[in-house]
This record gives sequence, C-alpha cells and structure tokens, in this order.
Amino acid sequence: MKRNISFCLIIIMILILSIGCTQSNSKQVNKEIDLKLQMGENVLYMKDNGPPKLVVKINGEKNIICDNFPSRPVISPDKRRMVYISPFEFETFGEVYIYDVKRGENQIIITKDNKKQNTPKSVYWLDDRYLLVISGYAYGTAHVGGDLYIYDTLNNKLRLYIEAKENKEVKDIKIHDNYITIYYAVFNDDFTDYKVKEETISKEKLYNFTKYKITLEDVKNNYNKDEIITIKEYKDKYVLVETKKKNEVNSFDFYNLETGDRDILFNNLDYMELLDIKNENQLIFLSNGLNSESGFHRFPYIVKFIRYEENIESKFDFNRIEERAYFKLSENTTFGNRTVAVISDIRITLDGIEILFKPQKGKEAEFFADYTNIPITKTSYNKEQIQFILKFDNTKVGDFVKDNKVKLNSENTYIKDIDIIQKEGMSLVLINLKMDNIEYTGEINRLNNKLPFLDLDFTVKKMH
Repeated sequence: MKRNISFCLIIIMILILSIGCTQSNSKQVNKEIDLKLQMGENVLYMKDNGPPKLVVKINGEKNIICDNFPSRPVISPDKRRMVYISPFEFETFGEVYIYDVKRGENQIIITKDNKKQNTPKSVYWLDDRYLLVISGYAYGTAHVGGDLYIYDTLNNKLRLYIEAKENKEVKDIKIHDNYITIYYAVFNDDFTDYKVKEETISKEKLYNFTKYKITLEDVKNNYNKDEIITIKEYKDKYVLVETKKKNEVNSFDFYNLETGDRDILFNNLDYMELLDIKNENQLIFLSNGLNSESGFHRFPYIVKFIRYEENIESKFDFNRIEERAYFKLSENTTFGNRTVAVISDIRITLDGIEILFKPQKGKEAEFFADYTNIPITKTSYNKEQIQFILKFDNTKVGDFVKDNKVKLNSENTYIKDIDIIQKEGMSLVLINLKMDNIEYTGEINRLNNKLPFLDLDFTVKKMH
C-alpha cells in the first residue's frame, strides 16, 4: 500500500514539474471569467528562489499559467489579455504566448524560428488588437535587438515592419497615445559598442501598414536573393526593386504594397539607373545608352515612365518616354562603338556642332556591319581654357576636314572656334567655348547613305 502511495506521489510530482506553459481550449471553459488583469494583484510573476513562473489568481485560487522560464508579462490596454515569451533565457529559442483570462486560453502565437536562429526579445501592445515584437539573433551578446514585427491578434498574421541591418537593430519601443518611439542600436565598425538613436512613427502609419495586401518581405520572396541590387521605398506603400540576372541588364519592378499591384518597367535592353521618383505615377531614369543585345552605344538619354491609371490586372501600366539628357561640361560621357572611322566633315550649327564619319579605306565591311555608329567617343573638359574635348578612338581626320577650315556660324552663341588634332590611335576635336555656365547634350543620327554623324548641342543650364 505504501509502495503504491509513493508511486502515485512521484507521478503527481512529475506532472507538476512538467506543466510548462499550459494551453487550454475555449471549448473546455464552461463559464467566461469577467476579470481585469493587474500586475501585482491578480497577475503574479513569482520567482521564490527558483525559476520564474507566471500565476493568475482567479476567485482567490492561484493558477499557474507558465513555469517554463517566462518573461515578465505585458498586459493589454483593456486588461483582458497578457502576452509573454517562454522560455525567456540566454541563447534559448523562445515562443510568444498570449493568455486570455476571459476565455481561459493560453496559446502560442509565434513559434520558434530555428531556421533563422532568431528568438523573440521583447513584446509590446500597440493597442488591444496589435502587438509589436522585436525578434533577433539568439546567440551571443553582440546582438541586443533585431527586426520589428507587427502581429494581428484578430487574424493571427505576423508581418515584418522593420528589418535589422548589419549595424543597426531595433532595441526598444515606447508606446504613446498617437505615436511610438523606436530606439535603434547603431553599432561601430567592430561591433564592440553602439549608440542609441530614436525615431518616432505615428500609429496611423502603422495601422495603414497592417492594411497592405503584401509586405516588403513578400516582394523580396519574388526574387532570388543574389538577384536583388537595390530596394527603394517610396511614401511607405510603394517599392521599386532593381534586379539583375547573370548576363542580362538590370530590371526594375514597381510595387504598390496596399493593392499588391506589380508593374514592370520596360528597359528596352538598355542599362538604366534611377534618377528620381517624382510621384507614384512618374519615375525618371538615366540610360547610359548601352544596349546589352546589339552592343550599340547611344548617347546617354533620359527615360521617363508615366502611368495615367493604375490597373492591378496589368503589369504594364507605365508608358516609356525617351528624352535627351543634359550634362554639365565637367560631367564626362562615353558613347559610340565603332572603330576604323574617318572624320569626313564638321559643321557648326546654331547651337552646337555636327561631325560626320565614314569608314577608313579597306575597312568598309567592318564599318557598315550591323547598325552603323560613330567611333567610341569620350568627352572631357578643360576648365581653365573653357575647352570642351571630344576624343574619338582609332579615328583619323579626313582630307576634306584637313584642307577646309571649319566655318563658324556667326549666330552660334556658344562656340568661339575649333581645333582638330590627329594623334596615333585617336583624333581630338577641341571646342573652345565663349562661356562655361552651359550644358551639353547629344544624339547619334544617320544620313540616307547610312553614314553616321554626331549632333552635339549646347544650352544654358537647365533646372534639374
């Protein structure tokens, strides 16, 4: 008999020690409890010279909610629920629990993330519905914070709001009436110390984020990680993603997180870089003029993408418009891709210069192959002499140009005179200017006989 009693006592002790964080189902609750949770009164965080445990007193009876090293609980504004992390220990993967006193439920809402080796570090009530969760790397002491997530307790949806960077993590949060304050840990180069920086974000902005159909994390998952070059956010709900696949030009996709709309910006197989996002319906790029398929190299130009109406059923809402690009005299450009050329004629226009090219003798087949273009051209500027320089690689000066001095147009506002120099492997056209507060632009054109020419124009500085 004594042996049986001892055995039963051992079983009871094992059950008590293995309680951990109890989970209950609301269907098992016969009566909803009308009780407001208050720390220190009916919510007890007890240590008693041992591991901490979380206890709730209901009708004078102590109920152990969790004894698996829980964190100190955070009670919701309406006092009906509390949230905590368990186990909350150094270098241990924890889970986030939410306890509902009215329904008698204690449920895991965020499970372990062993794959990323992240663990919840802090949890906060934004209001009675939404939670803010800081989750970061579980091991070591270098990482004091992590990513910031928003959890919707109504639909059980977890969304990444701020992703930690290599040297910047979300460390802490304070909730105010209409906004929150985010405290970042910004580390030095060797990660031995950090400074705390603050940022305030309105609650309205956070609520708008919860309504979005897709998140930044969803956008990233559309691509291989090594394909993404840059991600630029605009007005909180728009994202421009630049990607590049091997042996291809860079591509751009524009997302609306609120609607889930994705639009492809047609690159025409030319390399582009973003200059400006004027608004969600107008994006401006600069193309360096180089085409990945043909090798043809135009003068750099502006590409505008303009949308007149958003259509979530279409991925091509934006119209592509090309315009001339204007550069300061000191901004060097490169264009053209032919060799074995001859400068056959130079003419001064009202606002610039035109330079015509023909093939070197015996090189006609090479010159006219594919789509004819001018020689590889590089610009530079001598500020002291107010001299704009065109350098043409592997190009000779034709007899007609040598024998006939370039005639200046008296109406030309910008050009004083021109010098033409032929050197080994190159030719130089030195354009001496009347003023230096001007800009230049160019375009490569062809005559009916397919001979290419450069149309270079100067203008007073434009507003950028």
